[in-house]
Amino acid sequence: MRKSLSLLLLVFFIGCHAGSSSIPDSDNSPNPDTSLDDGASKNPPPPPPPSVALSSSLDDHFFIGSVSEDSSGDLNFWRTNGTVRARYIYINGGFSGGWRTWGAQDGDRAINYIRNSISFGMIPFFVYYQIPGGGGESPSGDLSNMQSSTYMRDYFLDLKFFLDIVKREGNGREVGVVLEPDFLGYMMQNYTRDPSTLRAAVVAAYASGVLTNSDTQFPDTLKGLIEVINYIIRKYAPNARFGWMVNIWASPGIHHGIPVNGLCRVSDTVGVAAAESIVRAEAAEVAQFYKNAGILTNDAKWVFIDKYGLDGTGNYCSNPNTNPSACIWFWNSDHWNNYLHFIDELYKGLQIPVVLWQIPIGHLNNSKFLNPTTGQTFPPLLDVARSHEDSAPDFILGDTFQPSTSQRLSYFGNVSDPKTTKTGNTITIQSHADEFIQAGVVGVLFGAGVGLSTDFDSDNNWWITKVKEYYRS
Repeated sequence: MRKSLSLLLLVFFIGCHAGSSSIPDSDNSPNPDTSLDDGASKNPPPPPPPSVALSSSLDDHFFIGSVSEDSSGDLNFWRTNGTVRARYIYINGGFSGGWRTWGAQDGDRAINYIRNSISFGMIPFFVYYQIPGGGGESPSGDLSNMQSSTYMRDYFLDLKFFLDIVKREGNGREVGVVLEPDFLGYMMQNYTRDPSTLRAAVVAAYASGVLTNSDTQFPDTLKGLIEVINYIIRKYAPNARFGWMVNIWASPGIHHGIPVNGLCRVSDTVGVAAAESIVRAEAAEVAQFYKNAGILTNDAKWVFIDKYGLDGTGNYCSNPNTNPSACIWFWNSDHWNNYLHFIDELYKGLQIPVVLWQIPIGHLNNSKFLNPTTGQTFPPLLDVARSHEDSAPDFILGDTFQPSTSQRLSYFGNVSDPKTTKTGNTITIQSHADEFIQAGVVGVLFGAGVGLSTDFDSDNNWWITKVKEYYRS
């Protein structure tokens, strides 16, 4: 996952879902930040100061990026605070009133995003998320859409339109594509363990004219669908660096029942040692399913793994101060190590690099990290919309903090992780970047799936400052 930590690059390289269907997925509705700032869309901003020197390739680097719209506010943030290595946006909303209409002209959302990213020296990533359409996502909805010849005809036409933009506007430069979050996870969890037997309307790729009889012929199965999408990407946009999103909750519990609060929290009931074997067994099954589904075909570059679409205190969390353990996604270091076990086992099974995606930006409160501008510590997050805590940046980048309650001190401090220590009422979590590298991770794209979450411009600059500090050190 890592790359050279060259300061010359000034690389401020800068989403485990539950196995139970009772916990909704963060991607069930279109990305909320879909409105474009017309001024930013029509008039790409000037490039950032010349001191920002970024490589034009993601190869040989551990890159860090962020969700980012093309709004004037987002673009001004990067201009003021320095750019990150990559940024991502959603291509979603279906084929009527969806992404192609979110701009002054057809396709402006993608066109301007590539142009603005290039002007800032950033590599654009797109989350292509069109199997659900514009009505929200569900297992049955995804299944129905992929088996509809009419729906898939429109899907393939939309995909080609998007890829034509990627090729033309990229003009040989890399453009990242994250494919269909949650889709394969839903199929594995609810319908099949054999992707070659589940019907899909692959024939629509040929009926639409996107492919012809002279192209490779793919079967009308789920496996054929994955492979034909990969084939189409490689045919029409060879500069696209793409991969499928893998869900931690995809397994229905083949070797062990999945707790209602998710696979990564199985250690809460069975202990740390037993949890590792359970997580790895389920991860091996997930890797085999996705491999059988054909995600590695036609030069796929990565797989993407998220955590969740909201920060730890943003959902299923009634009292993060006095009862943090009841917050499903408010992980301590033991839960994060289960996440690492999952990634490591997945990497062993797929042998393809991993990019973490949709990783929360919110940090744990009472950080001892000093703001270099003020010389003071950063103000606490408020655990309200766009100001929620999470432990992801602490675990990945490292931090020292002072929990505000004894319950939090115990929850985050009494763990088995050797890089997490408790001294008095202070906890230090050392950076686990090396552990992610060893597990096959090559990049992290921070930012949650819904607009209620903490963002790079709503945390008083803790995250961007921490990323800069991480690379300088």
